[in-house]
Amino acid sequence: MTIGPMLLGVAAFAVAVLMVPVTNKLAFRYGAVVHPRADRWSRQVVPILGGLAVAIAVGVVAWLALDEGTTLAAWLAGLVGLTAIGLMDDLFGVRPRYRLLAEALLGAGFLIVVFDDLQPLPRLAVGLAGAIAIPVMTNATNLVDNSDGLASSLSAETALTVALTAIVAGMKGNEIGLGLVITGACLGFLIHNRPPARVFLGDAGSLMLGFALAGAGTLLIHDAEIHPGPHATAAALAIPLAAFVQFGDVAMVSVTRMRRGVSPFMGGTDHTSHRLVRAGLQPWEMLTVVGLASGVCGSLAVVLSWFAPDPVIEIVIVAAAGVLVLGFETIIALRIPHETPAAGAVLQPVAVPDEVAASESAAGPR
Repeated sequence: MTIGPMLLGVAAFAVAVLMVPVTNKLAFRYGAVVHPRADRWSRQVVPILGGLAVAIAVGVVAWLALDEGTTLAAWLAGLVGLTAIGLMDDLFGVRPRYRLLAEALLGAGFLIVVFDDLQPLPRLAVGLAGAIAIPVMTNATNLVDNSDGLASSLSAETALTVALTAIVAGMKGNEIGLGLVITGACLGFLIHNRPPARVFLGDAGSLMLGFALAGAGTLLIHDAEIHPGPHATAAALAIPLAAFVQFGDVAMVSVTRMRRGVSPFMGGTDHTSHRLVRAGLQPWEMLTVVGLASGVCGSLAVVLSWFAPDPVIEIVIVAAAGVLVLGFETIIALRIPHETPAAGAVLQPVAVPDEVAASESAAGPR
């Protein structure tokens, strides 16, 4: 890897750090803030347009520094589209079904553009896969945006995993630059979003990041398809590991909420992060535990891409990692059950009542 992609990450970091104060002023001016309420842990008024700063950092740096014609244009179009939809959700509220429809259309369109080398029927199948896979990753990122620093740190790890996996596999595509740009922007935002958070991503940021990460992973898979080889194949098979922690949290929350008759798209304090804090962990300890789990999964993806084992063996390893993540989430769900807040109460974390400002970052339903 040359110094170029690393400089992209540094540039995105700087832009994000500098833009957050600007977006905070906009948030307070237009009332885009989160107030303490019964299904949140936030004890202060916090602006929720920080995601705009991340979107500007990611989009502008990628647009100025990378060049891959229609593929990059489609990625940027999806970035802008999800940022706009998320911003509308932050300011006015958007029904989940309409958001899902927009995510599916943008996901399908993006994959159809990327895999333009395929015949019409396989290309259509890829588009249908994009209509499912892109919304899954988008909403996984959106739903883990529930505690200070969590979505930004997990997104940084996921993006870095994409970049490192592509590097060790010898790939040369834009997924490396995009992965490092997303990493830098998320780390820059984390300066302001670490516990206790002074700004939240909002749906404008979390939906955008979900699409950006899914897009970078898609480019890696496409790179493996047009430049086949054992390491490229290993990277393509291992890339889901980059987001296993996000997927595990979404699976746990969805199952437990459906068992309670609650919509998975609603905000709440029943995520893995909330349960760990309720069990007595400090916010930084919770971030460390979840971050280490994500780091282990990401490191496994990089190692598999480096050694390129037989595809069948690799699939078994990836599946086993998925079972371990789901097992961890099952233990969390069983040992730390969800506590329904009393009507009119403002939730307080058990361990650190004066510091936790955990919140699902948008006021709209999720």
